[in-house]
Amino acid sequence: MKNTIRILLVAVFVLTIAIVPVAAQEAAQPNAVEAAASLPQFSTLVAAVQAAGLAETLSGGEFTIFAPTNGAFETLLSDLGVTADQLLADTDLLTTVLTYHVVPGEFKAADILAQDFPFSAPTVQGEAIVVDADPFSDRLRLNNGQASVSVPNLDVSNGVIHGIDNVLIPPSVVAALAGS
Repeated sequence: MKNTIRILLVAVFVLTIAIVPVAAQEAAQPNAVEAAASLPQFSTLVAAVQAAGLAETLSGGEFTIFAPTNGAFETLLSDLGVTADQLLADTDLLTTVLTYHVVPGEFKAADILAQDFPFSAPTVQGEAIVVDADPFSDRLRLNNGQASVSVPNLDVSNGVIHGIDNVLIPPSVVAALAGS
């Protein structure tokens, strides 16, 4: 009986030693918003997320975020002929566009490349993005080449971030802009 108790105590001790460092390591990993805020190439995205009031939402859950870089936002601002302040002021439109870049669940580049192409991925915004791969480079593309993944697999505590080279506009927004 004493040997059984000793064996159980040793087993509990060994499991505790093995589990505690893993739990501490996971706790130390930043969430999506914290990670993006720590990377200079996503400063415009972080400002947009904060302006839209999405920081808390994107800090929890499990997401795959196709994150436009600062260069992607500069191109968008130039194409639209607006300033960053003007873009950040329209929080309804900003929320619609930003949530179109977020897919529920965690999908690393290898997971996505293992799919049959093209495939549709439903977004938090409600409309799907179409994902395929460039046949020459296996680089992931979104919406028939409107954007490409330039920085894949940035692990965060609540999913993964893939940096992209263009801001995606949801089809409903494109249709609404064309009709006005």
